Amino acid sequence: MKTLSLYGQARIIVAIALFIAIGTTHGQKVEVPGSHSKEVGKEKTISVDVIPQLSYSDHPAVWNQAWGPHCKASKPCARKARRFIKKEQFIEGLGYAARALEMKPKKRAERRALDVLTSGNYARAQKEFEKNLNDYPNVPKYINWKSSKAMYYRMWYANRMNHVNAMLQKLDHPKVKITVNPVDHHMLGKLAGTLSTYRKYSANDYYAGGNYYQQQGAKSNDKEDYKRAAMAYKISEYYVTDFKDAKQQYESAKKKATSTVYFSAHYHGHGGFGGTLDEDVKAQLIQNTGFNRLPFVEMVNTKSADYHVKMVTNGLELITRGKTSDKQEYSKEVMDENGKTITKKATIITYTSGYNTRAKVNVEVIDLRSKKVVYSTVSEHTYEWVTVWQKGSGSTDIVKGKYKKYLDNQPDRAPTRKTFYERAIAMCARDIATKLYVNFFLRIGAEPKY
Repeated sequence: MKTLSLYGQARIIVAIALFIAIGTTHGQKVEVPGSHSKEVGKEKTISVDVIPQLSYSDHPAVWNQAWGPHCKASKPCARKARRFIKKEQFIEGLGYAARALEMKPKKRAERRALDVLTSGNYARAQKEFEKNLNDYPNVPKYINWKSSKAMYYRMWYANRMNHVNAMLQKLDHPKVKITVNPVDHHMLGKLAGTLSTYRKYSANDYYAGGNYYQQQGAKSNDKEDYKRAAMAYKISEYYVTDFKDAKQQYESAKKKATSTVYFSAHYHGHGGFGGTLDEDVKAQLIQNTGFNRLPFVEMVNTKSADYHVKMVTNGLELITRGKTSDKQEYSKEVMDENGKTITKKATIITYTSGYNTRAKVNVEVIDLRSKKVVYSTVSEHTYEWVTVWQKGSGSTDIVKGKYKKYLDNQPDRAPTRKTFYERAIAMCARDIATKLYVNFFLRIGAEPKY
């Protein structure tokens, strides 16, 4: 079954005018590059005296959602339909019930679907549709991106109702007697045309905002301004694909907005220990799915970066756990060869020995432009190494396997001191990566939200 998406509408009306914005800052009028008024056909572009209202978290990439009853079998579809009706979500309920009947259900699922597919529920769905449209009223005049959002959701609700109507009309079931009231095609065409126009207006608002923040970034040399510029260009593409040169402008602003980070790690006072800690931390960061969604940060291997993550390992300590033993005695009555009852006995002695290695890593993030520490933390972990072996005497065959799994084993050979230290240091990598991500990388690399 196909799902409907707003962007699949066939009716598109070409916009006759585009917004070009002029921003103001600190009480001064700032002209946005490319904002000179010029004629487009017989219409003139519109200039405004303030930077357009923008949102970096509420845009078509978030709104774009297809609709359709998604279920693999008729039984769960029918159950969902009844749940939606109980929640007074009648359009969803009718859609799922119709889908259940399309899948040739068994009697119980069929009965549940038919309980939903009534004229009364369809009338309630019509009222729900009218309420949906009222929640996002028709906007006769473009104001800002919220105008596009209102038109988008009006179109989305109309598409959903249209989809359910089409499903109901295709049903060939003698017990379904619903008279479908089609969505007004004239209204759909008008919505599509208005939305197309408003999306172009919004795209131009964001493009103008990108120009504005690009210019602000050139003055302030602040990466936050370039982030806003980059995101504004990117969102303009969400409204209209291939809008002007927004892609090229996005890449240019993104390059200026991106912070580079260099890692180093060493053991204070000695060489060789913790030599891979920097690579371990970077690997842990890359494995973090959230890190891949940070467009404005890059880890590099050159010291000419914006930030230096300096990790110094100290406080290494190797502690012997000592040898311990645990003696367990077992007995069991069994029959001998002559049929007499005898008691078998066994003794199992379990020995343990090992080492605890503690490591402490001091982490500093240094802004290489200001030479200031912008974040610091400490990570401490203990690596435990234990070897276990057992010795037995008597009739050890009477002892269950889980109680003698180390029987006749020899104690493992302990790693070198250097290996102990490196393993303890490596345990700090995950902790350091998490702390850096939450307290540093999110701040410098995330997209602006407002």
